[in-house]
Amino acid sequence: MSDKLKLVPFVKWVGGKRSLVAEITSLMAPINLNNITYHEPFIGGGALFLNLQPPRAIINDLNPDLIIAYRMIKERPKALYDSLKVKPNSKDKFLTERSLDRNPNFKDLPELDRASRFIYLNKTCYNGMWRENSKGQFNVPFSNNNMNPEAYLNLENALGISDYLNRNDIIIKHGTYVNALKNVSKGDFVYLDPPYYPLNATSSFTSYTKSSFGVQEQIDLKKACDEIASKGAFFVASNSSHSFIRGLYQDYRIEEVRMRRSINSKGHLRGEVKELLITNIDL
Repeated sequence: MSDKLKLVPFVKWVGGKRSLVAEITSLMAPINLNNITYHEPFIGGGALFLNLQPPRAIINDLNPDLIIAYRMIKERPKALYDSLKVKPNSKDKFLTERSLDRNPNFKDLPELDRASRFIYLNKTCYNGMWRENSKGQFNVPFSNNNMNPEAYLNLENALGISDYLNRNDIIIKHGTYVNALKNVSKGDFVYLDPPYYPLNATSSFTSYTKSSFGVQEQIDLKKACDEIASKGAFFVASNSSHSFIRGLYQDYRIEEVRMRRSINSKGHLRGEVKELLITNIDL
């Protein structure tokens, strides 16, 4: 769409792909998004999705509150903005909001309240990181970043995302990537941005949800890529630049790229890092 608005993620997300959009879209050059369905089973912040704005897409994530936030951005963007701008950026308010998922009735909260809490915590927690413990409870500390409450959610961007989601054939799903990929058909395109294989023992971060993503999960994901290819569909997968990942995907085209990483618990580990883009396009 030549007249599409510039849309950006409404949350900060570990491993977000804003700085790699050009490299990924370059690999996708042979794909005509107007004629196929775009799939993104680890949607996260959705930087590539919002940049491409495909007319038909299935987006998915395992984090229920993230998916609720996408639904509320689609259905009630102004109400979501209004609920956020009145929340003070204070430690007391942060701790109150963070404690809500310790309540056994948390799942009964209205979806607007859950989406508002999710975005508020994402914008006021330390380094914008979303991390959950084994009980599925958010456990990142307060950041004290002095953000203005009216900046938690950019209203113009939210309204633009809402308009795009409503004017096109976009399915928003919550669940495992395996279930999200069941409807992939010949010619479709899939972008896979899973939790990365750790470069070392201290760099692992797989706790976007209470479920972990270890070695076996990486092997299973590669098998899912094989299945995508066997259907005559196309994929690009992101992962860390590690010999294990290179060996796992040795039968596919592998491109090493440099990614600017702005979210890390250790300041000296932020900055430019090497990552891999793996694809079956042009093989």
